[in-house]
Amino acid sequence: MLTTETSLSGFAYEIGVSFQRDTVLNILSNGRSMLGRYSLHNDTMVIKKLDGRDEIWRVRYQSRDTMFLYTGKSKVKYYSRRLEFDGSLELDTLKLFAQGCFGTCPEFELTMTHAGKVAFNPIRYCKIDQATEYTLSDSLWRKINTQFKTSWIHRLDTSRIYSDVDDWSFLTEITYNQVSRSPLRVQHPIS
Repeated sequence: MLTTETSLSGFAYEIGVSFQRDTVLNILSNGRSMLGRYSLHNDTMVIKKLDGRDEIWRVRYQSRDTMFLYTGKSKVKYYSRRLEFDGSLELDTLKLFAQGCFGTCPEFELTMTHAGKVAFNPIRYCKIDQATEYTLSDSLWRKINTQFKTSWIHRLDTSRIYSDVDDWSFLTEITYNQVSRSPLRVQHPIS
């Protein structure tokens, strides 16, 4: 997923921006915050900030559902419909299965539940060689669940397989709102 800045502001970091009617919002790792009202003139967006100041953004790239905006402060803001926050999504279980390649790629199973319980089961070529279980802190689980709320999981095409030549793959099974999703297969090289 593309993100904007990685600079921390308190405990939250910016993921992108969102638009609601005539208002622009920052999508942060812990929710959204209102920046102000906006108007669009050709490739220029004028943001009327809450403190009364105007901020000018320029549209650098735009497609059907994605936009890159330059704020004039050497910062790029990223908008995508895929980053829209959906507060009704609740992550129940996430399972990752890493398997197969033509070399020494790590193979393992990892399961994370809504209670923050994590179980890691190494199969081969892992630095951790025995099954491990632990519990995530409440704040870390909230961060993961907040990120999940911007996932657009309910519109994700799980019938596609994204692949590369070395055959190392992740099989991801996600259960949310007590509904199981078809497994998502992602194959890619180790970097």
